[in-house]
Amino acid sequence: YNREDYTLLKSQFKHQVNEAYIVGNLSYNYWDEYRRSDENQIPAKKNYLLYTLQNKLPNDDHFIWKALGALKEKDIIIVFRLHPGYKNVKENLEKKLKSIDFDDYIIDKNEDVYDSLDSCLLHITQFSSSTLDALLLGKKTLLIDPRGQEYFSEFSEFGNQIKYISNLTEFTKQIYLVNRE
Repeated sequence: YNREDYTLLKSQFKHQVNEAYIVGNLSYNYWDEYRRSDENQIPAKKNYLLYTLQNKLPNDDHFIWKALGALKEKDIIIVFRLHPGYKNVKENLEKKLKSIDFDDYIIDKNEDVYDSLDSCLLHITQFSSSTLDALLLGKKTLLIDPRGQEYFSEFSEFGNQIKYISNLTEFTKQIYLVNRE
């Protein structure tokens, strides 16, 4: 926080409280101070993308399923992080990946999403709040669902850090850019 924000916030609550504290993301602060792991559960392969899943997979005709083939050609693996409330999506994901002959993936087993995000090249999601966690770690997020564009529209000030992608061509371009960094 900056001093001006603190002063403004405190002045807004001057009649209700004596002190105002701006704490930020407590989960991230705790991870950063106490839980940051040097032993990521993802095998030591530096080229991986983290895809945080929602309660259901994208439709069968969504471009992401074709995009996975392009990742295979570039020696980039994808790590799928299941939504903590919807572990049952794993079976559907594995069936879908088998049906498109995609086998270079890992199911994330890290306890903290920050450990998974910390060393990924890029974060992909439909509209997960893990987008905010990626932003904290300076990781770019590609939103691949129109709801993501809607939900995170107020973060346009972060420019290229959060980007909505609506087709295979845009996705491939972003992968090319990330792979060159």
